[in-house]
Amino acid sequence: MAVASGCASKERGPVSPPVSVEKQREIFERLKNDDPRAPYVVAVPPGAPEFPENPANPLTRAGVQLGRWLFYDPIISGDNTMSCSSCHVQALAFTDGKKFSPGIRGENVGKNTMELVNLAWSRRLFWDGRAPTLEAQAVQPIQDLRELDQPMAGLIAELKSHPVYPKMFELAFGDPDVTEERIGRAIGQFVSSIVSFEAGLDEIERVDIGLKKETEIDPHLRPLLLTKAPRDTMNALSLCASCHRGIDRNGNAFGLYGGYRMSSNGLDRKPEPGYAAVTKDPRDFGHFKAPTLRNIALTAPYMHDGRFATLEEVVDHYDHGVQDFPGLGSQLREKDGTVKRLKLSDETKKDVIRYLNLMTDRSLLTNEKYSNPFH
Repeated sequence: MAVASGCASKERGPVSPPVSVEKQREIFERLKNDDPRAPYVVAVPPGAPEFPENPANPLTRAGVQLGRWLFYDPIISGDNTMSCSSCHVQALAFTDGKKFSPGIRGENVGKNTMELVNLAWSRRLFWDGRAPTLEAQAVQPIQDLRELDQPMAGLIAELKSHPVYPKMFELAFGDPDVTEERIGRAIGQFVSSIVSFEAGLDEIERVDIGLKKETEIDPHLRPLLLTKAPRDTMNALSLCASCHRGIDRNGNAFGLYGGYRMSSNGLDRKPEPGYAAVTKDPRDFGHFKAPTLRNIALTAPYMHDGRFATLEEVVDHYDHGVQDFPGLGSQLREKDGTVKRLKLSDETKKDVIRYLNLMTDRSLLTNEKYSNPFH
């Protein structure tokens, strides 16, 4: 999302267009007559991991739609000009292409915007892992003075006095009461429904696990089957997967499905506290959430501080730029404890980036289920 402070000379975050109440009424009337409390089914293709149901916040058609409304409606910000989508742009895999996002007053939050994809499988949200659930994550940027700067009491009052929102809350939750918990639950339902499993590497893995024959996938993908990849390329991809795997259906998912572990990336000899600021455990110092590698070609700049502009810079960092510090993980150390120096050839680096680019799911970028419902 975005950020804020009081300096008028700073560039403020992108403005979201106002929402038509008439359009909201139209959507509401259509939804209320179409089984709104029915479960919302998230379809995943064969070979993808089963969608994890959340008993504490089960997805319903009305709940997901309400969350989608709140995600795209600038009513959620203090001055009614920015929405969650201002800094989580669908065409950029729900990132914004900036090192740091500016908020409603122009101050940046100091962290790169994270991708909102496959988070139903994720654990710990934000770079420092401070939110244990999507529902908890959803309400924090709303109230952050540097981001959307909307006091929760103010947002609740606006939604309660709105001509349509109380009716939507009733469809989703059984009565029209608007609460912080329900706002978080609704946004959490929508965000958890955003899934991405149609990248080129998905097709390749379907062959690897026997769901498709090699002759059934696009011809340009056939030479890139992982079984045909050079050993050095596979070793480098395996190193990526050691932190970015997250959920894994077959032991061969190279960062496709999540990244919920907190890990160290060796960016600095004196890193920021990261997860240790949450746990107060010195062993977590310098550890950050390992995000999904899905759609990584679209989510530059990279790292929690946006320091790398290109994938080439990222690969170079892990090849020869990792800095040592006490909390550096074993994945980035040799058996003798020294920092890994991969010494990849130029051709292997190109291969790794080729596979990273194969993680792009173009269908995600235009899927109407995730788009602005008011357009």
